[in-house]
Amino acid sequence: MTTTRRYAVLILTTDIGTGLTGAAALEMLDRSAAGQPAELRRSVADYWSDVTGGEIRLTWQHLQPVVLPATDPDWAALAADVGGRGAHLATLVERHVSLATRLATDGVLVLSSLPTARAFASDFEVEVRPGRTVRKPAGYTAINRPHRTCAHEVGHMLGFGHAWGEVDSALDKHEYASSYCVMGGTQMPGTDAAERSLRLGPPPGTAVPVEAAWWTELGPGLTRASWLSWTRRQGRPDPVWLGTQGLPPAGRDTLLEVGDDTAAEGISRAVLVGPPDLGGFVVEVRRPRPTLPLDWDGALRFDRPDEPAGVTGVDDDTVLSDAPGVVVHRFGTVLGDDGELEQGVPVYVGTIPVPAAGRRDVVVAGLTGHHRLTLVSYAGGVARLSLAAGLRQRPSLLLTTSARATPSFLELAPRVSFEVAGVGPGCGVGRYFARSTTQQVELQVRASAAGSVRADAVQSGTPRFGWTVAGTDVGEAPIGTQQPRTLVVDLDVEVPSGDREWTRERQRVELAVTVAWDRLRVVCPPGHGRYRLPVEARLLPAEPGTSAVLATTSHSFQVETAALRFEARLAQDTAECHAWLRAQLDDLAERFPGSEVGVLLEKTDRRPVRRWTPEEVAGAVSAIGRVERLPDLGRRRRIDPVG
Repeated sequence: MTTTRRYAVLILTTDIGTGLTGAAALEMLDRSAAGQPAELRRSVADYWSDVTGGEIRLTWQHLQPVVLPATDPDWAALAADVGGRGAHLATLVERHVSLATRLATDGVLVLSSLPTARAFASDFEVEVRPGRTVRKPAGYTAINRPHRTCAHEVGHMLGFGHAWGEVDSALDKHEYASSYCVMGGTQMPGTDAAERSLRLGPPPGTAVPVEAAWWTELGPGLTRASWLSWTRRQGRPDPVWLGTQGLPPAGRDTLLEVGDDTAAEGISRAVLVGPPDLGGFVVEVRRPRPTLPLDWDGALRFDRPDEPAGVTGVDDDTVLSDAPGVVVHRFGTVLGDDGELEQGVPVYVGTIPVPAAGRRDVVVAGLTGHHRLTLVSYAGGVARLSLAAGLRQRPSLLLTTSARATPSFLELAPRVSFEVAGVGPGCGVGRYFARSTTQQVELQVRASAAGSVRADAVQSGTPRFGWTVAGTDVGEAPIGTQQPRTLVVDLDVEVPSGDREWTRERQRVELAVTVAWDRLRVVCPPGHGRYRLPVEARLLPAEPGTSAVLATTSHSFQVETAALRFEARLAQDTAECHAWLRAQLDDLAERFPGSEVGVLLEKTDRRPVRRWTPEEVAGAVSAIGRVERLPDLGRRRRIDPVG
């Protein structure tokens, strides 16, 4: 079902400057023509069509711009935000928009060429017939306000309310505190709304004045909780993209599946859990969406201090509340500006980032009790989550590890000759050349937490992580920071001394360690040998200054920074030895079928999936020789165990 709204557009310009023009308003507001390149589809009408899948269509009636003196009392009051702004806006509309236009349109948007302290939406009265008036929406924005602000005020004109958010606890709700919605996102502590907005710059040939802030901030999109709340207030059926799920009983987990716009058909784009009027909540996946003509969510990313700044030009995120991932909003009751309670208001609860970053669960606290969502898997734009009632989950840690080797491009090492046993037919002894090779090994560890890390045990909280490398505490780094250091440790190192032969030594190894909140990076220098390097992560409470350890987990890396690379002839000769051994064992098994010797040899693995060790080769050769030396009767009855 498509909702079409037609609004009048009134440009107010000043007698001391040109300001906005009709051409600029067309570019800023009107739906782009068919065939317009996707990256230039940036108007407010394009935005609302894109973020609602075409369900909202905006058209505009552009009025003749009005030139006012800079001292006009209504205009000056709006610019300075001295109070009573709704009444001043209504007066401007009545003064400069004809009754016929006010009757024929669904509302009026005023664009001011005079910079203003704030933008807002209000309403005005119009008499539709004698004795009967109706209220229609009015919006006000100015040349110094960005695209994001105008889209927000038009959202109010359409009937969308603010998206709120929980900041300190389920009882502490803040207006605008959802980073994922154009109807919120300006008052989340530790964040800036500009960080979640695209900064594309003006398109070629734009009619919007260069001094205007219009192109500096675009997006983000619309949270589906806000969309669902608006749909129900409009008396419309629930959107087709919505899935529903009842609240699980205590002690039983329920699996949810939700996907973004890239997921396959049949996957819900959002799931409503529980009743929306009694504390239900909406689960969705929010991340950059390349499927849209213009990716309004392109700035939803978790920037790290060790990575280049993203599309916003902003780096070093200090919160997870604007990261791409599984996003949860619940429906709550809030106290509005008019002192009245509003029900069914979307309230941001938390995010489970994808790709993984620090957290893998979210706790939703409301009238229906406490429920925990835990990420089970994420692939192909689809998140699978476990939903459980209650808070009884001990904090836990999960580590994800990786290792990358980079060969050292040093001067070619001289060749050294080694004597190697178990080569060629008959598995004899030969001499082969080898060179010493070295490589740098980079280890990466990522930690993610589940369970509450807050003292109140109500919200999930942002975890802290402490790290230990080779038994040495390397500390922690607050989210959005990194702490590099050099760590010198004494390790038991195996030094290459032959073909698959190693000599154990005690060596001092200098490691380059970087702690970046939920990630640990260790660079092992080339040239030592192979050794085990243990790493431990500690989950710490969210509250700074507390040192209690909530959970620990560890991983041991097998690091190899030096080895011997033998000439290719060794591998060929070793394969010939193995082939000879298999042929000999097969022959003996066929010569003594059914005997103790034959049964023993039939059970011997003659097709190893790995390369035999020198000891295994020597043992097999010895066994063959002992069988051949036994008298015929003995070969048929017994064979000494092979050592």
